[in-house]
Amino acid sequence: MKEDIEELIEADFPNTFDLVQQVSDCVYQIASTKYPYVAWAVKIFEQLIWIMHPPSDTLNKNEKKELQMLSCLYTDYLYVNQSKFKDFLEKHNFDFNLKYRLVFNPFSNSNGGPSFLVPYYSSLSKEKPLLVITHKINSTKVRSCIVYSSTYLIDLFSSSSNIGEKFCIKQLLKSWICFSENIDLSKAEKIVNDFVEKNIPDDKKGYTIETISVHNPKLNQYPNYQEPSRDELLRVNAEIAEFLAENEIKPNEYEGKDAEKLNEFIFDFIYQKLEDEIKKYDESLLLYAYKQVESIEGKRELNRWQAGVDASKYTEYDYVEKTLEKTIKIATDVSSAKLIIEIFLKVNPEGKNKISSTSWSYFQALSIALHELIVIYEYIKYDIIPHKLIVDKNYTIKDERGDELFDHEGFYRCKSEITTQVSSKKLCNQTKGETNESNTDPIFLNRLEEVNKAFLNQYDFSLHNFIKVIATLGKLNLFDKSHFPLTIITEENIVSNLLQYIGDNVEENEINKILQFTTLDYNSYDYSTKLIPTNLLRRKERLNLCPLVRTKSGKYIYGNQMCLESSNLWLRSITFGDFPCFIDKESEINQALRDIHFYLDKELEKEASAIAESTLGKDKVETNILNFKRISASFSKRPPCGEIDLLAINEEKKIIFVIDAKNMNNRNRPYDIRQEFDTFFTKTKCYLRKLSNKKNFVEININEFLEHFGVLNVEGWNVKKAFVVDKVYHSAFSSKEVDFVLLQDLSSYLKPNMD
Repeated sequence: MKEDIEELIEADFPNTFDLVQQVSDCVYQIASTKYPYVAWAVKIFEQLIWIMHPPSDTLNKNEKKELQMLSCLYTDYLYVNQSKFKDFLEKHNFDFNLKYRLVFNPFSNSNGGPSFLVPYYSSLSKEKPLLVITHKINSTKVRSCIVYSSTYLIDLFSSSSNIGEKFCIKQLLKSWICFSENIDLSKAEKIVNDFVEKNIPDDKKGYTIETISVHNPKLNQYPNYQEPSRDELLRVNAEIAEFLAENEIKPNEYEGKDAEKLNEFIFDFIYQKLEDEIKKYDESLLLYAYKQVESIEGKRELNRWQAGVDASKYTEYDYVEKTLEKTIKIATDVSSAKLIIEIFLKVNPEGKNKISSTSWSYFQALSIALHELIVIYEYIKYDIIPHKLIVDKNYTIKDERGDELFDHEGFYRCKSEITTQVSSKKLCNQTKGETNESNTDPIFLNRLEEVNKAFLNQYDFSLHNFIKVIATLGKLNLFDKSHFPLTIITEENIVSNLLQYIGDNVEENEINKILQFTTLDYNSYDYSTKLIPTNLLRRKERLNLCPLVRTKSGKYIYGNQMCLESSNLWLRSITFGDFPCFIDKESEINQALRDIHFYLDKELEKEASAIAESTLGKDKVETNILNFKRISASFSKRPPCGEIDLLAINEEKKIIFVIDAKNMNNRNRPYDIRQEFDTFFTKTKCYLRKLSNKKNFVEININEFLEHFGVLNVEGWNVKKAFVVDKVYHSAFSSKEVDFVLLQDLSSYLKPNMD
């Protein structure tokens, strides 16, 4: 099939296109390595219909995205509806023996377009954001010029329905039949409108043009990052096999402690190799690595917004699954690049080698291997996922997973779905011109102010100004062409720019202290300390929390997106009552964070209570039952089961719900995952044991509880136990017999199948 397509392409455009990617059944994206040409082609009507773009070097990133979307739209509709379109066009004398090309001519590119299109550009409007003009090139070829205005198209595609898609198809069909039959434009409009409305029903849109306002002014110009090379990953695997052979590791199956030791042995080998390779290079490696990190973080930010876009439109693919795949890949690629920077600063190399794309690929492969090895090691160590390591006779090593502590796939899919919903909501709010919600409760703000004061006492700068300085660096458009997308700047210039942008709210002395606090340099790490990726997650000295890097010349390197990500991580952690790295439990900051956490605990209980009351009725809900005599005079005041956060009944389903609200700090290190699991399920006073005691108490005394709620028919009632939570926990995907209910799903849980 591919050979046939390549023959058709070569026949239409000899010696031009040499890259062919099949997008779907009969749709192809085509490009050239010799010329800045990109095209699409759809094989219908027994020919290739071409969709041509202007030269790629004349377009910016947004224009390329628009053309990608419009090309997908036209090829998709032409392919899916080809039989209907063929019947319709045959009735209007469409000549299928001619070769047809659709040529995009965006308004922004009008100076480079044919002169005969000038009047059409001037007639573009909100009502007519896109026009199609069809004419014959020669005796065998027909060209349909598509002129459009991006500004007007955005308005057209802002609807949640497929009105924009139908408009684009109508314009093409109208132009084709006007060309074929030479009929009046108004008559063609009526014919096409009747046909499209009959054959393409109103539906959720499948294509969209979104204008996304981001804080990073450079983001839309970011280059693509260098993705890991499969050849280099295979090279690292071969080096591991050679290492095992040299050390006479017996081909065998290794489990438990043996697997743990073997994994650690390989990790040490790869880690030392990575350090040794880094020592050969100069600071060009540091710059290259940070450019990669910044480009990947930029890609991650765009992916978040794209997830929101996908959630708001019709797609034939599982957008949650697609978002998850992207998220996992991005996380792997960016973590490996960050580790290279951190190890570079630790070893302080004096090498002379200059970095190249090939040597970078090798560094990536080594770092990715380290991440995979440490995760397997800790999964085995903390009994989260047992791994059997198999060394074959060729010393190739494979791993087999045992029974998982929880459903990893289910957990990450749920996280992906929540992330997508959040992105969709942000996008919707932005489209409406609304700001995203923030907590304005005076009690919460007072708690946050206590953290602010604690920062000032401990670090000599306030939390407020700390976040402001780092976020401002992410928003400054200090363009550095030679190092884009990074900024390389002296301390004097960075301070003066911050003072100019922030104003009088922060003093120079405080800015200097904040910069020092958030900077990594060659003194950040002890040379003898091994930088294990999971251990770094407990340290402040990591790029996620310290996005500035000081070079040997004393200049600062930073990326806008890394600064925004860092400020978000700091603020998000603190507003959840957590600290993003290790901090002394007795510190003033930690005490202030405990107060925030306690506030959030109570707020979760209040919100769950409000949802239960609005769902089932106030008379069907009891909250914070500490004195059980309010339920029945026969009960002791405080029975051994302890306080019940939420008790509710659904009379229709004959269910009593016993629910505890749980708000734990959510972390992703294997050690923390194990701690979370044990807190919920295995410790002597674990949450599940306490909740089960409450459920048992209700079951034993079910008549008294039903009497309290005025229920006369006590036959056939069941008691269900659940945790209501406001975030996704790994423990929710274990095999334990208890429900975890997200706050947003509580209403449907209490009263399923609500209309």
